[in-house]
Formats: sequence, structure tokens, C-alpha cells
Amino acid sequence: MLVTEAEWDTVVQTVEDAQATLTEIAGREPSPRSWDLYVIVAIRTAADAANDLIREQLEHDTRYARKLILAGPAIEEDEAVTRALLPLLPLRATESISLENPLDAVRQALLADGQDEALVKAAMRSFEATGEVKIP
Repeated sequence: MLVTEAEWDTVVQTVEDAQATLTEIAGREPSPRSWDLYVIVAIRTAADAANDLIREQLEHDTRYARKLILAGPAIEEDEAVTRALLPLLPLRATESISLENPLDAVRQALLADGQDEALVKAAMRSFEATGEVKIP
């Protein structure tokens, strides 16, 4: 994985350069995992319609490496970056989930993750009653 920063007018070249670097590194020590390559580019300004099209085209092209373009002021916030990178992060260990009461395990995990207690209670009540999560 290679993480870098760019501006909209240089993002295409930045992605190409990062991709070239990653493939060169992966080629030095071949293994099946070494070709699971990711280029992540942070851009501080939000995308307009033209830039959003560029972002979509870059992310759609998975040749050589998968690309993820994070844009806008939200990239300054750790939580926003973490949320955007969730698909790339390993799954959390589930050893603490009790199969005796899985709904309670979900409730505890949500609370431990810092979710609002009233919101968790409302979501869990809704799910227990209807099988769906609807928050008033």
C-alpha cells in the first residue's frame, strides 16, 4: 500500500507514479500477496463534477493496483479517514462475541465503539421487534 497526497491537477500523474513504484517493489520479491497493491491518494479540496469523474475513472481502473481517492476537508479528521479505509482494514477479531446472546454482543460492541447509548438502545429495540433497524 502506498499513501500519498496530491492536488486535483496532478492526481492522475501521482497515481501513475505511485502505481509504478508499487509494481516495481512487488516485482522484486514475487509472491501472490505482493500483487495485492493499493494506491491511496488524499486531496485536501473537495471534488467538483469534473474531478469526481476523474476520481471514478481512477478508482474503476484496477490494473496494476487498486486506487482509492480521498478528497475534501474531512480527510483531516481521523474518523473520516478510518471510515474511508475500512474496506482495506483487516476484520476485527470476533473472539469476544458470545454466541449465547449475539444481540447483546452486538449491543456491547456498538457501545464499546463509542456509539451513543440512546441510539444503540433504539436501534436494538427496533431490530428485536421487527427484524429491521429503524431509528426514530
